[in-house]
Amino acid sequence: MNEKRVLFAHCDEAKGYSLWAKKDDILANPKFDKYYDKEFLEKTLGDSKRGTLQDLIYTIGNLGGEFISQNIESPSQVINDPISTSILEKHVQEFNPTHVGFSVVFGAYTTFLECVNFLRKKYPKIEIIVGGPGALIPGIDAIADHVCKGEGSIFVRKLLGEKTDTPLRIPRTIVKRFRPSPFDPKKYVETPMAALTTNLGCSHGCDFCITAALYGRNHVIGDAQEIVNALIEMGDMLNQDDVSVVVTDPIAFIDQKKWEKVISLMKGQNHCFHLAGLTTSTLIRKYLQPGGLFDKFKRSEEFQVTFLEIGIESFKLKYNKNRNIEWKSLVSQLHGQGIVSALSLIVGYDYHDHHSAIEEVKQAIEIDSSILHVVNLRILYETKLWYEYQEQGRLLDVPPEFRMLWGYQAFKHPHFRPGFVDCLPLMLEIDDLIRSNYGNYYARAVDIIKNRPKTPYNDKLIKIGEAMRKISGN
Repeated sequence: MNEKRVLFAHCDEAKGYSLWAKKDDILANPKFDKYYDKEFLEKTLGDSKRGTLQDLIYTIGNLGGEFISQNIESPSQVINDPISTSILEKHVQEFNPTHVGFSVVFGAYTTFLECVNFLRKKYPKIEIIVGGPGALIPGIDAIADHVCKGEGSIFVRKLLGEKTDTPLRIPRTIVKRFRPSPFDPKKYVETPMAALTTNLGCSHGCDFCITAALYGRNHVIGDAQEIVNALIEMGDMLNQDDVSVVVTDPIAFIDQKKWEKVISLMKGQNHCFHLAGLTTSTLIRKYLQPGGLFDKFKRSEEFQVTFLEIGIESFKLKYNKNRNIEWKSLVSQLHGQGIVSALSLIVGYDYHDHHSAIEEVKQAIEIDSSILHVVNLRILYETKLWYEYQEQGRLLDVPPEFRMLWGYQAFKHPHFRPGFVDCLPLMLEIDDLIRSNYGNYYARAVDIIKNRPKTPYNDKLIKIGEAMRKISGN
C-alpha cells in the first residue's frame, strides 16, 4: 500500500482536570508511589469530590487532529473521544493507517505510552507522530518516529510529501463540553460547541506559558471572510439558532480590524454566535472604549461576547499583557456589557509564602469577577521558567503527569516543601476562601446576563440563574 493514511488521536485527561478527577488514577498506579505520600494524599483529600467550576468543566474533542485533518490532502480520520488501546485498535483495523498522530497533554502521558507500546507490538509498520504539549517532554524523540513542535499541518504535509505552501484553512470543528448541572452537581450537562481557531502562538511570551515554546509568536489563520464562512458552516452543522463558540486562540480577538469586518460581513445571517475565549486585559481595555470592538459586538444581532477569561497571574510581577490595569473597573465594565468574567491567578512564585499567597488571593477576590480560578505555579517544559529553574537545580525529577497537577509543587521553593505537603493544604484553603466569597456561579451571573439583549436564549439563562439564587440563597 503506497497511499499514506493518517489516524489522529488525542491523549487527554478524559475525566477532567481537577485533582479529584485524577486522584484514583494516581493512587492506583504503583509507578507513581515514590513521588508522593499516599497516606498524606488520602488523608488530606478524604472522600470529598469538590473542585472549582473551572476544574470540573471538561471538553471532549480533538482540536489538533481536526485542524490537521482538514488541512491535508491525504486520507485521514480523527478520533474525537478519549483514547484507549481498545478504541485505537478498533480505528486502526477499520481505517488501516500508515501513520498515527497523537496530540498529548502531560496528564495523559501514561495513556500515550500504552498506545505506543500497543502499536509497536501489534502494528510495527505504523509510524507514530507526536504533537501538542507532549512534544516538549524530554526523550520523546526516542519514543515517537516524528516529533512536531508547533502547528502540525505544514509538518504533516511535508512528512506525507504534500505541497506545504497551500494557505491554512480554519477548521470546522464541533466539540462537546461537559459541566456540572446547575441543579445537581453530580450530573453533567453536555453542550455542543463550535471551536474557532484564527491564530496560534503568542507575542507576549510569559515566562510560565507553554504557548510560545510550542508555537512561537502569532501565526494568523484565515481572513475575515474565512472566519465568517467557518462560523456559518459550523452553525449549520449544529442546526441551532444560538451557537456557542469557543475561540481557541491563545489571545482571542487580537485583530480588531479583522473582527470589525467579520461583524459587518455577518449581517443578515440566521445564527447568533455566542463567543467565549481567553484574551488580555490590555486588549479588553482598548475594546471597551466608546465605539470599540465590544460596542460593535453588542450592537450586532449576529454576535454576543458572553464569556472572557483573563490572566492576572500576579499583582506583583508586571506581565506586559497587564500593564497599568485597574482590575475592578475593567471587570465592572465587562459585566456592564453582559460579559461574564473569569480571572486566573497563580500562587507559588518565589515571593510567596503562605500569608502573602492568601493575601494575594483576597486581593483578587475584591475585584468581584464572576469566577476566580487560582492555580499553583507549574514549571512546564521549555518555558522561560523551566530553563531558569533547571539552571538553578530546582526542578524535581517527576513524571510529566505531575508537572500540571493541581496542589503538587514539582520544584524547590524558598518557603514551601516540594510535592503535596505544603502546596495541597494551601490550595485547599484558597479553594475554601473562594467558595465562601463567591457562592454559586450561575446565581452570580444572573445580573450580568440581564445586561445582554433580551432574547429567548438569554431569558433561559436568567431563569436558571434565578432558580439557583432561590436554592443557594445568593
